[in-house]
Amino acid sequence: MSNEALIIRNDLQRTIQFTETANALKQVALEKSALIAKVRTAEDQAQAVEATAGLKRVHADAEKARKACKDPVIKFGRDIDAAHAAFTKDLGDEILRLDTLVAGFQQMERERVRAEQQRENERLTALERERAAEVAKAQTLEQVDEIKAQYNERAALEVPPVRPVAKAAGQSVTEDWEVEVFDIQLLSRAHPGCVKIEPLISQIKGLLKAGVKEVAGVRYKPILRNVVRASKDVPAIDV
Repeated sequence: MSNEALIIRNDLQRTIQFTETANALKQVALEKSALIAKVRTAEDQAQAVEATAGLKRVHADAEKARKACKDPVIKFGRDIDAAHAAFTKDLGDEILRLDTLVAGFQQMERERVRAEQQRENERLTALERERAAEVAKAQTLEQVDEIKAQYNERAALEVPPVRPVAKAAGQSVTEDWEVEVFDIQLLSRAHPGCVKIEPLISQIKGLLKAGVKEVAGVRYKPILRNVVRASKDVPAIDV
């Protein structure tokens, strides 16, 4: 059994390279399988199975090496994420607190604007009624024009523009929704585009293995899979 690693990882240069031993074992396995062009007899089948087992052994060792090579990197990434989460927790909590305060103020501002708009609309409506009453009493078109001009001036003075919602520099306020799905089946029936549906292949195969002949919405056909275990004759490589 070789003590040489299957993959060499260079963290400084950020390169990955398979070793010469790994490439040699891969080449031997491929050359052995290349000799098999057809399977017509039991002997041919035995040779094909043996070659497949050798290929699977190298393939399995390569998979183990991949995981062994990647695990430290994954752990390092998790450590980075954990350090980041710890460092930013109080920042995130404070951002959420301030956002909540600002959102509350924005809601109050919107209520104020709505109230002011309603009040000013009521004032304009009252002025419109007064103007209509005066116009009804006019005797000439000149008097009508004069009444309208007077009420336009009154409207500009008595109905000031509504002060808009206060915003700070760099602030953008948009409406959003908190969404809770309490009945996904109901949502799926009413709005299928809002639900992601994925087939569970293993469960479908479980029904077929149990003898179910028809699975709604599924087409299937039986196939044969050749299962060959990895060979123990091929030298394993430490990873």
